[in-house]
Amino acid sequence: MPVSSPPAPGLLLQRRIEEAYEKLKPFSSALVALSGGVDSAVALKLAVDVWGASKVVAATARSVFFTQEEEESAKAVAAQLGVHHHWLDMFPLEDADIVPNSVERCFFCKRNLVFALKALQAQWGLEVILDGSNAEDALEHRPGRRALEEGQVYSILAEAGFSKQEVRASALHFGLPNWDRPQAACLATRIPHGEALSALGLERIARAEAALRRLGLKLFRVRHHGEIARLEIEEEAFALLAEPEFRLRCTQALQAAGYRFATADLESFHAKRKKRQT
Repeated sequence: MPVSSPPAPGLLLQRRIEEAYEKLKPFSSALVALSGGVDSAVALKLAVDVWGASKVVAATARSVFFTQEEEESAKAVAAQLGVHHHWLDMFPLEDADIVPNSVERCFFCKRNLVFALKALQAQWGLEVILDGSNAEDALEHRPGRRALEEGQVYSILAEAGFSKQEVRASALHFGLPNWDRPQAACLATRIPHGEALSALGLERIARAEAALRRLGLKLFRVRHHGEIARLEIEEEAFALLAEPEFRLRCTQALQAAGYRFATADLESFHAKRKKRQT
């Protein structure tokens, strides 16, 4: 939701923003990979602040890996910032390197995206490609980072040292429409490595998560294990699941999406994230 009176940033955050501006000034124009999440929205805003909307193009990938909500979020950000918004239609389930869902899946997927971005960059004559990776992303195993580095995609938030918290605070300061949007990842991340990806499985995950968001859950994941949905939630949400009526509604939502069994992971979403960073 838009913020009518954005708060002034603290001194450290203001320094981060100013450092990002300085790092962008040597360039003259950019293509920004806009996912619909908060990180890429802030990267786009920084680029517009430095060069103006006429020197910036936003590009959003569209595929079975992403939800309608993410597309709508990206559209709202691009519209607010007044940049040209280009859609990149991707077809990951037609790629023999991606479908087996190996531990390198993200590399192959990001590599395809970089190819598409570079073609668009050449078409528009833009100097640099930006993405929304932040400084904390390097703490996790992200094979896609290698594809971005090989493609010389410039991660302005990481370069300026933005943490995830600082990115969200910047989005709030800038009044971006998705500043409070929960962090997200592509739907393929819900399926264990080694289990082949399918349109049916991805659609089932998307339906399940959309239904749970309507019930009020915010930061969570539906992990796909065939007929079993394993729900990862925030620590604070365990109290909700302790309520029989809410638990029943969650179970019904998951079963309506196509799962036979619904389970809740006893380890919280944040705890699992911290494990991946150690």
